[in-house]
Amino acid sequence: MPNSPYVLCHFPNCEYHIQPIVLPLSNPPKNDPHQLLWPLGDWRAYLACPGCGQVLLRTADDVRWKELSIQDQSRQEGKRWFLVAFECAPENCGTLIEFHVLKDSKILGLTEIQLREKLRDGIWNGVSPCERHPIAATANQQIDVYLDEGEIRGYYPPVLRLERPCSVTCPNCGESSGDHPRESFQIGNRLECKACYMKFPVTAEHVRELEE
Repeated sequence: MPNSPYVLCHFPNCEYHIQPIVLPLSNPPKNDPHQLLWPLGDWRAYLACPGCGQVLLRTADDVRWKELSIQDQSRQEGKRWFLVAFECAPENCGTLIEFHVLKDSKILGLTEIQLREKLRDGIWNGVSPCERHPIAATANQQIDVYLDEGEIRGYYPPVLRLERPCSVTCPNCGESSGDHPRESFQIGNRLECKACYMKFPVTAEHVRELEE
């Protein structure tokens, strides 16, 4: 079996302080060091530890590689990573919060509902992109939950705030995405195209398109 990427929890009393928190890959690499190109040096992501539940900030330097044991594989069986995304609400903060959670994936719709309920209950603690407020959402707040497909994408902070609604080219259909609020155009934020109704993440290419 090829090597797999993983990180560890830094809390000594957590079982995942020793046991690997295995991260997914789109195409599992062979035992070739030239193929171990993920993650890139600027990668960082917020991950909820599957043991103690604390949200951890992990960077490219924290990612290790190993061949998974039978015990490692059994801990992952039937589970997938989900991305939870929402805007920090207290004091109209607006910081984009994203973190990834390893959960049972047998009934995706039910898992997504449970993740939203837990976030509104404020069960997660730890670090997040917002340093001033706890990791929680209000009762009526929009919370997006996505099944992570392949590699866990990194969190990249917002770099652009616009003064008027604007549109970019949708990477899914090639048409204009339609006007969106100025605060939506932040790298990593997901927008819904008003032509094809599919969601896509804002990238640096979209930022350059708006600046042209």
